[in-house]
Amino acid sequence: MCSMDREVTRLREELAELREREERYRMLVDTIEGGVILQAASGEILIWNDYAQKIFQMPAKVILGQEAQQREWPTIREDGSHYPGTDHPSMRTLRSGKPLLNEIMGVVRAHGEVCWISINTRPLFHGQESTPWAVVISFTDITELRRERETSHKYLDVAGVMLIALDSHGKISLVNKKGCEILGCEEGSLVGSNWVERFIPEAQKEKVGQVFAKIMAGDQESQSYVENTVVTAAGVERIIAWRNVVLYDKYGNICGTLSSGEDITERRAALDSLRGQHDFIDKIMETSPVGIIRTDRSGKLIYANRRAEAIVQWELPSHALGVQPLKKRRIVDFKGNPLSEQELPFGRVKKTGQSVFNARIAMEESDGQRTLLSINATPLFTDDHEFDGMVAMVEDVTASYTLEQNYQMLFNEMLDGVALHEIILNDEGRPVNYRFLAVNPAFERLTGLSAQSIIGRTVLDVMPGTEPFWIETYGEVALTGKPAQFENYSGELGRHFHVSAFRPIKNQFACIFEDISERKEIEERLRQSQKMESIGYLAGGIAHDFNNLLSPIIGMSELLMEDLPKEGSLHEFASDILSAGQRGRDLVNQIMAFSRLSEPKKESVPLGEVIQEVLRLCRSTIPMDIEIIQQIEASGCRVMGDRTHLHQVAMNLVTNAYHAVEENGGSITVTLNKIVGSDDHPQEQRFAGDYILFDVSDTGNGIAPQFIGKVFDPYFTTREHGKGTGLGLAVVYGIVKELKGEIRVSSEMGKGSSFTVCLPALKDDPSTGKSEPRPNLPRGTERILLVDDERSIIRVESQMLERLGYSVVACSSGTEALVAFRADPSMFDLVLTDMAMPNMTGEQLASEIRTLKVDVPVIICTGYSEKINQERASSLGIELLMKPLELAVLAQKVRDLLDTRQ
Repeated sequence: MCSMDREVTRLREELAELREREERYRMLVDTIEGGVILQAASGEILIWNDYAQKIFQMPAKVILGQEAQQREWPTIREDGSHYPGTDHPSMRTLRSGKPLLNEIMGVVRAHGEVCWISINTRPLFHGQESTPWAVVISFTDITELRRERETSHKYLDVAGVMLIALDSHGKISLVNKKGCEILGCEEGSLVGSNWVERFIPEAQKEKVGQVFAKIMAGDQESQSYVENTVVTAAGVERIIAWRNVVLYDKYGNICGTLSSGEDITERRAALDSLRGQHDFIDKIMETSPVGIIRTDRSGKLIYANRRAEAIVQWELPSHALGVQPLKKRRIVDFKGNPLSEQELPFGRVKKTGQSVFNARIAMEESDGQRTLLSINATPLFTDDHEFDGMVAMVEDVTASYTLEQNYQMLFNEMLDGVALHEIILNDEGRPVNYRFLAVNPAFERLTGLSAQSIIGRTVLDVMPGTEPFWIETYGEVALTGKPAQFENYSGELGRHFHVSAFRPIKNQFACIFEDISERKEIEERLRQSQKMESIGYLAGGIAHDFNNLLSPIIGMSELLMEDLPKEGSLHEFASDILSAGQRGRDLVNQIMAFSRLSEPKKESVPLGEVIQEVLRLCRSTIPMDIEIIQQIEASGCRVMGDRTHLHQVAMNLVTNAYHAVEENGGSITVTLNKIVGSDDHPQEQRFAGDYILFDVSDTGNGIAPQFIGKVFDPYFTTREHGKGTGLGLAVVYGIVKELKGEIRVSSEMGKGSSFTVCLPALKDDPSTGKSEPRPNLPRGTERILLVDDERSIIRVESQMLERLGYSVVACSSGTEALVAFRADPSMFDLVLTDMAMPNMTGEQLASEIRTLKVDVPVIICTGYSEKINQERASSLGIELLMKPLELAVLAQKVRDLLDTRQ
């Protein structure tokens, strides 16, 4: 009985305690900052706290005891659609027996106002029953949070790092655009995804999942910084540097994590290759070049990172709270001028309330050592917009400033020109001009343009004739960032430049100029030399073939003139043929002389003959509507020089005059005469005796006065770029100076130009101009071996020799002639052979014959050959005659050799 009383007493006490707990629970439920609803499985509302009344704007007395499905709940989904009552979280939990977390629902109040709530549901069971008898619904008002979240999303989307929020189950609840970009996914496809399952590599999933579970359970602290690998939607692994914080709900429970991640894949790969397997973040912090400090509103230092400590060399235990920054040293500007507190970054930021950029200050130690600092500072403000201190980034620029000064010195002292420009675009975005921003002294020296006169101006203002090539090329560099190297001629400056161009920043370009005019001149001379060499080879081939053609013409003409009566018309015809052949021979000789690649040979040259040769050559190429007036005094106009060089002087001056009248027509006047020392030409009195005056004038447009002084400069030309080399007159000037002469130019716009060459005159050659009567041709009876592969030449030369009385054995090849000579060497007194023959040359034939009969005279004939010349022939004991052969020359040479042998 006693035990029963004790049990009743215990039950009464437990019931009282239970009622007390229930009362406390109800009071707690009503005072809690959150909605709490207890709904039975039947739908009856058992608990409806004050917060629920406030959110739904329905009093408890209206709700309690009613079944939930009997009411039309004024709720909507996040997309604005109606939320059916049977689909509410509480009903889904009662059906499934599973809790739901963070379900979002909108409660539509009077006047259409929407209050957004986040709902959690948890089922309640009796004993071991599998069907819940009720569900506890808890919710919070997230309307403001949602608004803030929408705003924060905008901020998050412009962040330069990826931001990921995970709920307590590891599902993604928030991701910004940068995160979507790195992961290669659309935002809508990420929210709700399990982070570990979807983005962590297979080998790391278990470990990462365990760590996350421990963090959510509170068994392990989250690392504030960690690096790990994620797998993007494309299956590519990326290394992400994370900064993590744990999220708590209003009750202090862990509800998820928020992480900011930076894709460091490329950076990590570069650092790993340079620094091995060292920890990335530790190394970044140890080698960071930027110091960060913060001060309070009075200027006292309240934070400094390690780099700041190293730069300023503070001893900062716990960041030396309360230490006044920059106080222990003398503070000056970079030039050494003291700075007041108002001039320091803190004073300027506090006074103006605005940021300060690149404030340059120097800290001077007692021993004179200086540390140069560049400071970017920005003010901090309270919510009431009151000044609350400063945050500053501090950089030690001692080395960079020294480098900058060295660069400036290099910029100023460079031998190459350097210029910085800004490109100017038209409305279509195409480059049309550029502006000078900076130039160095070498640029001024190379171009003759002073910095003071061009900085800030455009190139078309300074040099209106600038070719489009320069603007287009520089425009591509400035717009694309692709550097360029090229060589080009500037017509405005009259110089050749090698240019390296690059883009320091967008829409700007810098150029390094090297004046290569002298090198270009040398290259052009080399090209001209190579061209002349090629012309020489061509001319040699032409000379050989053409002289072979002329040989029978000249030879047969001479034979005809010997046979025909001098008074008859046939003799006159033969004479005309001979004259034409001789003119052809002279023409070939002129071509050979012009293209000759030998060293200058100074000799007495009849300048009149040279000029007339040039005019005959030019007349064939200059149109007939351009008149060439000749006033040439041929006699007595002899100078000492190289015939080819004089030929070149005349050719270049006549060609220059032709270009002056080429477009509009006109006339060219060529004058040559000998000036005997007198007072009629005082400007030429520098010559001690007589001199030759050679003048070429044209009726062209003339030369502008500003160009008169440049006409003899290499590469200067007033012709369109690409037409002419600008070397013709420079070559003339050089040759005339070499011959101790003078050249001058005079011009009048619209009337033409005149180039006058004055050269020292030689005394008259008494033999010049006197024609000797043709002597009787020497004759003989000896036997001659004649060799030539041209049958027409064999025929005419055989007749010429036979006419002179000789016996001739003719062969058409060297091998045939060698067979004949070997048969009986004694029967031949002289060998006359062509040089260029198939299988065996004339020189080879002569060598073979000399082995059989050492003293036999040999004459080699050639129209042109690189393999033999007069010097080589003499060294071999061979005589050399140039085709076409004239009867008198051949007769004399054969007789001389035969007589010498005897």
